[in-house]
Amino acid sequence: MIDKRWQGLRQSTVTARTARAGAWLLVLLAAAAWHPPAAQAQTQVDADRGGEEDTGLRFTPAMARAFASEYTQHVLKSRYELPDDKRAQAQELVARRFMQLAHKIDKPGRELIERLMEEQLAHQAGSGRPSSMPPAFGKEFAERILPIIPEIHEVARGIGQDVRPLLPLKQQLKMAGDLMAFKATVDGFEATMKKWASGEITSFQDPLGAHDQFEKDETGQTRTLQQARWRAQGEVENTRVKQWGTYIEQFKKLYDLDPAQAATADSILREFTQREERLMADPTWRDRIYEGQLWAVMSLALTGDWSHPARTLIEDQMALRRQSWDDLEAEFKARLESIPTTAQRRAAEEKIARLMQEKGLQLPEGQP
Repeated sequence: MIDKRWQGLRQSTVTARTARAGAWLLVLLAAAAWHPPAAQAQTQVDADRGGEEDTGLRFTPAMARAFASEYTQHVLKSRYELPDDKRAQAQELVARRFMQLAHKIDKPGRELIERLMEEQLAHQAGSGRPSSMPPAFGKEFAERILPIIPEIHEVARGIGQDVRPLLPLKQQLKMAGDLMAFKATVDGFEATMKKWASGEITSFQDPLGAHDQFEKDETGQTRTLQQARWRAQGEVENTRVKQWGTYIEQFKKLYDLDPAQAATADSILREFTQREERLMADPTWRDRIYEGQLWAVMSLALTGDWSHPARTLIEDQMALRRQSWDDLEAEFKARLESIPTTAQRRAAEEKIARLMQEKGLQLPEGQP
């Protein structure tokens, strides 16, 4: 079983991830809605030249509802168990707050997005490596973002006030905790932006990241190492039986298995559950999976992370370490596929075709 300290770290990690994701969403929203002074001046020049209207991207109500829909589904529903009958109301409330943010900050700040993309492309062309925040652009980025941070705090408070009453009581408390973490994240972001604006550009590519991730605690461990160890331990303990159980239930429905066939499928699941238990009880196997996952997570701290050449080597090694697990799963599914009759397979194909047609998709008549 995972140690309680890992459970606590997991909870704090999920909360921090939620806070960072929410913070990035609002920062990007605000950036898209903000029209910096330079852009406003250019608008006046355009007007003086012929009265032509500035044609930058506008943040429209439809865009606000799209953002709100994503937030409602992936945050309010998934994390806070928002009741289905409250979803439409919550989505409209969130969209309204997004539009208020756009109106407060005025016209679209396309120059910020354009400048960021220009700098990213220039950095990649010069160094051969992508960068979410080229160091040379940090100061300008900070100067453009700092004026809108108070509005980010305000829209977060407003969403919390609007949405919390729609949630179950326990989830209201969870959201309150997440909002506190969100505020701390944005406060840290603001502190970093002030340093960047003064010319003190940190080495952290993610300005919303934890800036103490490489500081050691009393045990001599960094936060990065702690989280890597937690995730590695979770990988070792994360059995595939639950996924297989869900897979079998869907398999039964797809092929409309009769009671005898369903019993056979359940028997196969029991067999492979026992085989997985034996595999996971092997100390050597556990050590190899733990070590591989630990290095995979730690590699994210490398400069260039995803594009670093070490990642290919680490990922290849991890695939080899998981091979016995993957082979077991492949055999499990192959055994299940031997159960349906030809008629059941044909009926399942027709069922899939109908579902695709309902979604406006059409199966090709033959192979290309």
